[in-house]
Amino acid sequence: MSNSKLSNDSLTATRERVTNILDNAPQVYDGVSPNIDPAIHGNEKALQKLCNWDVNGFPTIANFLTFQVYISQYQRDAEVRWIMEMCDKFRCDSLVFPLAAAYFDRYLCTKTAEFHEVRFISSACLFLAAKMKMAKPPKYDAIQADFPHLTTKKLFDYELEVSQAIKWNFALATPYEFYDHFLAFSPYFMMLREGFDRSIRTIYCDFDLACYDPQSQALGALYYSITNDTDFTNCLPQWFSYFQRFRYPFHSLKHIYDQLYLKKGLYPVNVLEYNTSHTYFSNYLNVEYNPNVSEIWSGSVWDNAARVPHVLF
Repeated sequence: MSNSKLSNDSLTATRERVTNILDNAPQVYDGVSPNIDPAIHGNEKALQKLCNWDVNGFPTIANFLTFQVYISQYQRDAEVRWIMEMCDKFRCDSLVFPLAAAYFDRYLCTKTAEFHEVRFISSACLFLAAKMKMAKPPKYDAIQADFPHLTTKKLFDYELEVSQAIKWNFALATPYEFYDHFLAFSPYFMMLREGFDRSIRTIYCDFDLACYDPQSQALGALYYSITNDTDFTNCLPQWFSYFQRFRYPFHSLKHIYDQLYLKKGLYPVNVLEYNTSHTYFSNYLNVEYNPNVSEIWSGSVWDNAARVPHVLF
């Protein structure tokens, strides 16, 4: 018997042994332990690298309209909501949904999908994301019980097709990578986890918001959660100093923040009200507002705004 056959048999036996251990384990491993890695979360270079990660690869509405002639943006949103429902049904880790939605959007912005293929593509994205983020991802049988036409062979084929569409770049950045950095700054940010999860779900179910980069999505979701949690600002009054490590155009974050409020049936302050009114900022923040300044996390404006977060937006 050749050495290659022995190695293949050994690999197969090892894989089966590990599968049996996980299947029979009394504990369900939902995800990786959230331990802080000093080499990543304590390194400013790692944070800057994350901010600049794959800047030119984000999905855009223009690319979506270029490639998609059989499905609309509303059908995309409906399919992402289905992915979210399946993640809840399979009790996936919260990190799985945004990554699966990111795979799905990358595919739709690079390849044309026919209407009958959408469910296969979204299912493949879900299983790929679960394999990346979970120690024990759901099996194909879990989804085949409700959708028998999603055969194992077709799911394998579409997983390969999705992998080629995203150029085998499975480690896409999501807002949770930025949230981990905030947790490294201060454990008090764990108070916002539930609100942050809800905001991220809302963002990815809207293609317009899903096209923003993960940094602005994370900052918008965090700021929205902070303005709805007065206990957090009391526990960590210096929270805004952590936001100043990031730099991003004001209007992008403002748009995400406003949309999160509008989807809850609330009405935030219109950006035009203080685009044209210098008195709004001078009265509350004691500074002169310059609408031509594109970077938001700098200057005394934000030091004063941190004391009254409901005033800024």
